[in-house]
Amino acid sequence: MEYSLYKKIANYIFSGGMGAVTNLGLLYILTEFADIYYVLSGIISFVISIFVSFSLQKRLTFKDDSSEGTHKKFITFAIIAIVNLCINTLLLYLLVEMAGAHYMLAQFISSGLIALWSYFAYKKLVFKESVVNKICKEI
Repeated sequence: MEYSLYKKIANYIFSGGMGAVTNLGLLYILTEFADIYYVLSGIISFVISIFVSFSLQKRLTFKDDSSEGTHKKFITFAIIAIVNLCINTLLLYLLVEMAGAHYMLAQFISSGLIALWSYFAYKKLVFKESVVNKICKEI
């Protein structure tokens, strides 16, 4: 594996980790201190973490500094995030209510599973390199 791939993986883990810290931190604060039902806390924290994750993934992982198409990219990212939110909420509920897991452990497991598939979705659907950019890099 070449260095740039290691760096991309490290940036993806860092960016996703910051999104996860946002998600888990807000989940804990909203549930424990604001006394919000854990499922609603999970939804709120997940939505806020989308903004953190999009910004970091765009700039760090996929080296996308352009403002061109950002709205379209964010909409695609948000659609993937909505799918992730549904998966996250279902997994959170099932792990807590059916498996008896603590809500924080359930969120950690759910986040890890979602992170695996999300990388490929982001790479192929959101931050895909245009044909023009590929040609310019080869020249």
